[in-house]
Amino acid sequence: MLFQLDQAHEWKRSKPKQPAARSQVPIRISKRDLQVLDFLHRYRISDRPVIQSLFFGVKNTRWTVGRMKDLYVHGYIERIIRPGQKPAYRLATRGAQMLAESRGMTGETIAYWGRGDDKDWHPTRLSPQSVDHMLLGAKLRLIFEQASEKARAVVSDWKDQYDLQPTWKTERVEIKLESKDKHTWEEVPVTPDAAFAITTDKGKGYFFLEADRGTERNGRTWQRKVKTYVEYLNSGKFHKKYETGSNAKFRVLIAAPSVKRAVNIINTATKFAPQAAELFLATAFSQINDDLLTVPVWVRGGHTAPQALL
Repeated sequence: MLFQLDQAHEWKRSKPKQPAARSQVPIRISKRDLQVLDFLHRYRISDRPVIQSLFFGVKNTRWTVGRMKDLYVHGYIERIIRPGQKPAYRLATRGAQMLAESRGMTGETIAYWGRGDDKDWHPTRLSPQSVDHMLLGAKLRLIFEQASEKARAVVSDWKDQYDLQPTWKTERVEIKLESKDKHTWEEVPVTPDAAFAITTDKGKGYFFLEADRGTERNGRTWQRKVKTYVEYLNSGKFHKKYETGSNAKFRVLIAAPSVKRAVNIINTATKFAPQAAELFLATAFSQINDDLLTVPVWVRGGHTAPQALL
């Protein structure tokens, strides 16, 4: 495993460092630099420890820091300041142009997260919560892909929240919310943090991913999420959107900050959707590694013993 998924640290109030001066002079881009740019294009965001372990080696901290600074100063990547923590990185204009050229495309034809926002080379401005959530989503994707390779499976069709955001207007269902004194009906969008498929020699399975950081109250938030997913399946809208057979089902995978939180979420699913509780599986960040597909670390609705995904 390349890194440990822990609970997000509290952001400290501190004065951000001033960005380094930018250079208009291009630098020579190596094969490894292109791999880093491609990685940031695919995963949208990453922090230095992940990039270092993947492309430079865990002991080459100084080398990694120096090269990431070069890529930033020359406009190939954008640096996201994180007060009290190491910065995160995403693709920038010149990096997108370099990637496009390496693929025989023009810079205008490659889509990337942040396009247009980095045109003035100002420091990226995102809320700490958004950055933490995106980093968590990117790390989860990487671990799922590593786990699938280890299990001789294939992760495909990965769509994160930015891919899915345009569907929030169309992928909507009506649900009934329950409280102590009243019931209300709401039309809500289906908003997973990611959607993807895993293919094995037994067939293809569909999954939605929820990265729960424990920042919202469990009860009403997860009642809404659970009922939304169940209605999305029962309404047939899932089958139409993902072009599956009418008998196909998906599973909702929930990564939570602790085992207790994971169990509480599954209990909520069992309470509000007893007939469909098996759709929901949750595990703690501490249990997530490249064995997460084959080792029984998932708490599943309707089951007393931990389950494996495959």
